[in-house]
Amino acid sequence: MTTQPNTERQPELTIVLCVHNGAATVTRQLDALERQVWDGSWDVVVVDNGSTDATPRVVADFAASHPRFRVVGADEKLGLSYARNVGVANTSARSVAFCDDDDLVGAGWVAAIGTALRDHELVASRLDWNLLAEGNGARAGGTFQREGVEEVFGLPAVAGVSGWRTSLWDALGGNDETLTLTGEDFDMSMRAFLERGVIPHFEPDAVYHVARRGGVGPTFRQARRYGRSAVTLYQRYGKGRADRRAELRQSLKVWGWVIRHVFDLRDPNAAVPWARVAGMRIGRLEQSVRSRTLWP
Repeated sequence: MTTQPNTERQPELTIVLCVHNGAATVTRQLDALERQVWDGSWDVVVVDNGSTDATPRVVADFAASHPRFRVVGADEKLGLSYARNVGVANTSARSVAFCDDDDLVGAGWVAAIGTALRDHELVASRLDWNLLAEGNGARAGGTFQREGVEEVFGLPAVAGVSGWRTSLWDALGGNDETLTLTGEDFDMSMRAFLERGVIPHFEPDAVYHVARRGGVGPTFRQARRYGRSAVTLYQRYGKGRADRRAELRQSLKVWGWVIRHVFDLRDPNAAVPWARVAGMRIGRLEQSVRSRTLWP
C-alpha cells in the first residue's frame, strides 16, 4: 500500500475513486468528477488497486493536468474493501465519498453528498439504473436505492457509493477486508446502525448512475458473487431477524422459474436476465453448502 496523506491542506471532503484494470472506463468517471462544482473544499484520491492494464498511465496523466486529483497505489492485495480503506487512509478530510471507475456520478453529485455530510454521518446516493444500462439483455429499470434507503434483515443496507464522516468510518474499522466477493457495503452500514445507532440519510439530489453488466458470462459471475455474499450477510445479521421458511418458499418458486426458462439462453434478449437470476441462486446454494447455512 502506498500511503500519501494530504498534508498540504485538509479538504472538507475527499472523493475516493477505486479502480482495477479500468483503463477503458475510468476517464469517463474522471471527466464527470472534474466537472463537479461545490462551495466546499474537496479533492479526489484515485486508488489504483493493482491494475495490470493501462490504468496507471491513464490516471497519472489525468492527475498531472488536474491539481484536484492525486493517485495512490493499493498493491498489497486485490479487493474493493481494501482499496476503499487505502483511500480513506490517504486523506485528512472530515468526510469521504466513494465512487467506482465504471459508473458515472450525476451532475451535482459532489455538492449534494458533500452538503448532506455536514449534517449527517452517513449519506446514501440515489441510484439510477437506466443511463448506463448496456445492451444484450442488461435492461434498464433497477430499483434498489432509487427512492430511499433499503433494508436487509430489517437493517439499513446502503450501497458502497455513499458518503461517510471519516470519524465514523475509522470508529468502525473501515470495510471488512475479509468480504472479498461483495457485500462489504451492506455490512458497513449495518454495523454503523447496530454499533453506533447511525441511521443513513438518503440524499435524492446525489444521483449516481450505475453501470449494469452486459453479456451472459459477466452477468452470471457478478450475480453469483452477490448470491454468495447474501449467505454471508444472513449468517452475520439474518438469524433471528429473517423468516427463513418464507425465504425457502420463495427460493423454490425462483428455482422453478430458472428451470422452466432455461431455454431463454437461446434468446439474446432473455439470456442476461435469466443469467442474473440463476447466478444469484447458484451463488446462494453454493455458499449455503460451503458454510453449512441454509439460505438458498
